Amino acid sequence: MRVLSIQVQPARSSGIDMAEITAEFEPIASATNLVKHHAFDSGNDRGAYFNFTFGTPNAKVLWQVIQSRLYHSGNFSTHMRHASMAMCSSEDGWDDYLLLDHFDPTVALDDARPAKLPRDRS
Repeated sequence: MRVLSIQVQPARSSGIDMAEITAEFEPIASATNLVKHHAFDSGNDRGAYFNFTFGTPNAKVLWQVIQSRLYHSGNFSTHMRHASMAMCSSEDGWDDYLLLDHFDPTVALDDARPAKLPRDRS
């Protein structure tokens, strides 16, 4: 099973409402056909951060849902572009992962075409 993880660093986007962002992730976490387990946590490491983590048998479809609801949404897209990064673990875990999105536009993203985010074999 792959893991999709999105980290939001609110200090990077003035006016971001983390309660609204969290509320938008909650129905995604409830999609039992796509999400087998999830965790939302937060902390402070040289600035506040919020992590939204989803274990999924179908990373491609889950990433499309997350993009549609948060990254391409008029309400959230600017904030997500400026304050978040998204990663997907490989079938081997976090030793090999794809960087799907990053707040720093100079950071190279990995190729996330469907062939790179297949359904797990398990």
